[in-house]
Amino acid sequence: MTTTPPLNTEPVRPLTPPGVLPLDLPPGLGPFTPSDAARRGVSRSALERMVRDGRVVRLVRGVYLDASRPCPPSVRAEALAMAVGSERVACGLTAAWVLGAGRPALAYAAGVPGGDPGGPLPLEMRGRRERRLGPDEMVRVGSVLATAPVRTAIDLARRLDLDRAVAVTDALLRARVMSHVSLLEAAQVATGPGSVNVRQVAARAEARSAGPAESVLRLRWHDARLPTPIPGFAFGGLRVALALPSHRFAVAVAGLLTERHRGLLRTRGWRVVELRGSQVLTASARALSQHLEREFHQHLLEEVG
Repeated sequence: MTTTPPLNTEPVRPLTPPGVLPLDLPPGLGPFTPSDAARRGVSRSALERMVRDGRVVRLVRGVYLDASRPCPPSVRAEALAMAVGSERVACGLTAAWVLGAGRPALAYAAGVPGGDPGGPLPLEMRGRRERRLGPDEMVRVGSVLATAPVRTAIDLARRLDLDRAVAVTDALLRARVMSHVSLLEAAQVATGPGSVNVRQVAARAEARSAGPAESVLRLRWHDARLPTPIPGFAFGGLRVALALPSHRFAVAVAGLLTERHRGLLRTRGWRVVELRGSQVLTASARALSQHLEREFHQHLLEEVG
């Protein structure tokens, strides 16, 4: 991966009016700290207000980014290096985030300095020391080291509950930083605590999921007594989370379909169940699976009736 360019060093301009992020931000301005913002005339309270308003995002503790700027792995790595330095190894959820998965990391796990003669020794999420990492278990992203994608997915599968582990693994597959085949191969030879979970996560992971809600929705579908769906099914200019084209039945995360889409689906005889993302992530697993079963069976009854 290419090295991340340094934080912008162009001359600082005063803000007009005070406390408002300038509209003419220098091209390529990357992550910045409260001190950087203060030099541009933005107070700490104004900065936090912009975070609440969605104009600025907090990437890691003490490092921010203009919300209109893209946040690829190189920018995430730069932000992490600003927070903890570049001689540590990102692992766990932080590694997944740096590699391109998940939402901004408000907390991070870091290893001991990479210059340790025995090699980097990351800390796992609860603070217990892990075995040392080999060279093939790390990748460089910009200016920081992170556990390699497959190692990251396996680490998280050992520690997180199934829903969260699958959601993060889906995101890593979606980011195309690893292949499903390489994950399955590594999972088959995984040993030690949590190795059964590792194989379950690897088997259930899916690159076509668009986000955590779709990942969990897919798991709840598989828990139900329903035929195997097509994830991320797209047709007629729209996309749904899961679909059974032969039955014209689908499930979508609410907010993605327009009224025009709904009308088009109805005229074609489709039944699409829309569920809020927050509802999917917080509902009882059993209740959600039963709801999907009821909706599907009701659709079948209406088709034959």
